[in-house]
Amino acid sequence: MTAPFASLGGDEKNHQRSMEDHDIERSIDGGQHPGGGGLMATTSLARPVEPRFTSVDLLLISFWACLLFLCLTIPHLLFLLWSLLGGAVMIACHFWLVVHKRQPREGNLVIALIMPLAMLTFSFVFPWVNRATPVTYDSLLASWDFGMAPAVRAWTITKPLLWDPALVAYEALPSAVLIIIVMTRGYARARLVWSAFVGPLLVVPCYLMFPAVGPIHVGDPNAPRNCVPSMHLTCALFLWINTRGWLRWVTATFVLFTALATLATGEHYVFDLAVALPWTWFITALAGWFVSRFTKLRPEEDMGEAIWPARKIRRRKAEPSQQISAGLADLD
Repeated sequence: MTAPFASLGGDEKNHQRSMEDHDIERSIDGGQHPGGGGLMATTSLARPVEPRFTSVDLLLISFWACLLFLCLTIPHLLFLLWSLLGGAVMIACHFWLVVHKRQPREGNLVIALIMPLAMLTFSFVFPWVNRATPVTYDSLLASWDFGMAPAVRAWTITKPLLWDPALVAYEALPSAVLIIIVMTRGYARARLVWSAFVGPLLVVPCYLMFPAVGPIHVGDPNAPRNCVPSMHLTCALFLWINTRGWLRWVTATFVLFTALATLATGEHYVFDLAVALPWTWFITALAGWFVSRFTKLRPEEDMGEAIWPARKIRRRKAEPSQQISAGLADLD
């Protein structure tokens, strides 16, 4: 009678050991420690899972869609439409990089909405500037121009291979800014975002101190006084400054076509382009100060490398020994 009971006791011990081994395996794979101490619970709390698509994301995209519908139904909002199209690229990148690839958020949805809202708000400033500046300095700027702007305009119109891409570059500037923001990282991206918002905000005093409407708008009292400095060339230079590699060659070409378009369209004088150079330097320096002041990013870490073709990020699962070491370190 003792032999069967002995074998039964041995079977119970073997079963208990197998259950303990099973609990240890579960703790290694992400379960709990058999002693109830919650070894991996500590490590899982240290690495919270961020939701890939939230209700705030849906709200931002809904507001963007409302602006797009408004822009499509109201005429003469081409500049705002280009901004919304650039926002569509940012939204698509958010779905691809964050929702699909599970990469960290970079604020693309917020920028995609704030940029057209800022442009729409900025458009209401021009009527106020017009009322505050009934007299313009176009005659003075025309005398300093020595006929260069009209000559460039007359020459470019006869060259469709130059006129067409220059006109596209001039109109599509908002989309270009948003696309380059998507394609940059780190300090350069942050500085470009700050420049794109701070530059148009601080340029209003310049329009009040030196109002001018441009050669093609002379005599029109309702034309905006937005010549000095040329913000089109300034924003194009922002793109060139904050990019590197092959992308910098693309933005350099964009700068050249934008500079040509500012004169070919009759919107600016040569003096406006000259003033845009120190103005770009000032805004870039100010934006860099904001980035260094409010973030931990530094210029030496990242200077606008393009991400296309995107670098593949491989997520390696930690070895069980590494998980146990991390859990013990957290318990200590």
